[in-house]
Amino acid sequence: MTHTGKTRSAELLANLELARQELQSGSHSVVMAGGGQVLARERGKGLAPLLAVLLEVQGVTGDLALADSIVGLAAAYFLLDVPVRAVYARVISEKAESYLREHGVHVEAETQVAQIMNREGTGMCPLEKIAVESEGPEQARCRIRGFLHRMMSQTQGEV
Repeated sequence: MTHTGKTRSAELLANLELARQELQSGSHSVVMAGGGQVLARERGKGLAPLLAVLLEVQGVTGDLALADSIVGLAAAYFLLDVPVRAVYARVISEKAESYLREHGVHVEAETQVAQIMNREGTGMCPLEKIAVESEGPEQARCRIRGFLHRMMSQTQGEV
């Protein structure tokens, strides 16, 4: 079956609405939808739930749509690997929205902010800072993975 642009767009927006509704149900912090169904969902804080969802849908094709509580540039840099074609965010950073739109991603958000803040609200989120200071998506993803690996190693060492 061949898809026209209009049909694909309608399917994409339907997937986005499905993901958004699932996110707003309050049970999850990240939801991925495609093909008219929820493909993956996770709950948690930070980038970890998004990365888990992206791993779960790796290799899936079609008009994928993501709904996430917070989307910063760090998250945006990982989204195009899947590739996600539509994003709904409760909060999105200006740089993330700009990057996604530049790459043809349909973006809807409740609130746009200059930058994603850390959990204490005292400065920029460390992952957003890595993304902003990197020389592009590939370097940022590599540096973010290293940061997350170090954080997990420190946490496991404390147990």
